[in-house]
Amino acid sequence: MDELIYTTLLAKGKGVEIHACGLIDAEGRGHLFVGKSGAGKTTMAKLWQDIPGVTILSDDRVILRKMGNKIWMYGTPWHGEGGMASATRNPLARIYFLQKGRNNELLPQKEAATHLIACGFPPFYNRDGMDFTLGFIGEVIREIPCYELRVVPDERVVEFLSGQIPVVN
Repeated sequence: MDELIYTTLLAKGKGVEIHACGLIDAEGRGHLFVGKSGAGKTTMAKLWQDIPGVTILSDDRVILRKMGNKIWMYGTPWHGEGGMASATRNPLARIYFLQKGRNNELLPQKEAATHLIACGFPPFYNRDGMDFTLGFIGEVIREIPCYELRVVPDERVVEFLSGQIPVVN
């Protein structure tokens, strides 16, 4: 019930909840790993959790909001199998749509809006809320680089991703 209340409140121009693992890397960059159940969100969180300076916001559900001119991600109390949740926030730097792969590979994502909606919690029962949610997701994908991440679920993916993203201050 509490999640339904949050979804309803977020849809009133506040943000959107996404089925994703959110984390802050040691350089302060926000990563969102999006996927349905079984995609590897908790696995991704476990691979990053013991790295010094990394904060896991959630291994299952993250809230996105726009504050000022940035898209922020927020931890939620609704964690996944790993039980990882943190009541903190961080600007979002990258979105990855998780896919299992034979190699770690980062590809441009051409269907980002469709995937975010499919892994979101849109208020289908509320037309105004749906209008906001769809518009907000469009804004997110225009502002944040989105990729398909084909991943081998082991520690090499952390090193792979760390080498793909420049540090921007």
